[in-house]
Amino acid sequence: MTFAPLNIKTEYSFFDSVLKLESYLDRAIELGYTTLGICDQDNLFAAYRFVTLAQKKGLRPVVSFRTDFIFNEQTVELIFVALNTEGYHNLLRISTRKNYGRAEISDLLGGIVIILKSSDAEFAQYFACDVYFYSEKLTELKPEQISQMIAFPSVKYLHPDDAEVLQVLQSIKNSESDEKISNTEFLHRPEAYEEFYTEKFPIALENLNRLVENIQYDLSENLKLPRFDESRP
Repeated sequence: MTFAPLNIKTEYSFFDSVLKLESYLDRAIELGYTTLGICDQDNLFAAYRFVTLAQKKGLRPVVSFRTDFIFNEQTVELIFVALNTEGYHNLLRISTRKNYGRAEISDLLGGIVIILKSSDAEFAQYFACDVYFYSEKLTELKPEQISQMIAFPSVKYLHPDDAEVLQVLQSIKNSESDEKISNTEFLHRPEAYEEFYTEKFPIALENLNRLVENIQYDLSENLKLPRFDESRP
């Protein structure tokens, strides 16, 4: 089984990543990846360019984004992954609705998989699509969640030394907060992830492979960005 990095924030997750698309793709090829994704916070600004650049380089791109919704007065982070061109269309529509403060998305889940934090697993019942769980602390997973666990480690920069730059950005964002960022969120070699998950949670790697194995997008020029003004064609 092979690992594909999906939980990748780019420079479009402002103040939360220093990862540039071209450098990311080139480094991924250097490390031996064939499938890779992006998952920015609250936006799809990088999506079209990421897909086209990755496809030109012979890579399989996986587009997703994360955003918060309110369920029963509780804030829940949803990660939407596009499985195909229909799913890509629906990601753009979800993003547009969210920009307009509209929370109804049940009609836009075709071609989409949702990933939730394991702590939010109870909300999986609201979605008529496949749902996977991830946890930054694997010890927090409950037994009933194991079968839906997915390998989803966070990546925000390419090299260990880049952590210092991200620390500066987050200090600016958080008004000089002393909170230290993780120094492990760089893009490791695929073998490192594969060894870890094969030993600790092989089902997570199996689910990841099952998720990405048939992902493919056929994009036209009019699918670049979500619309912010729905009154315009």
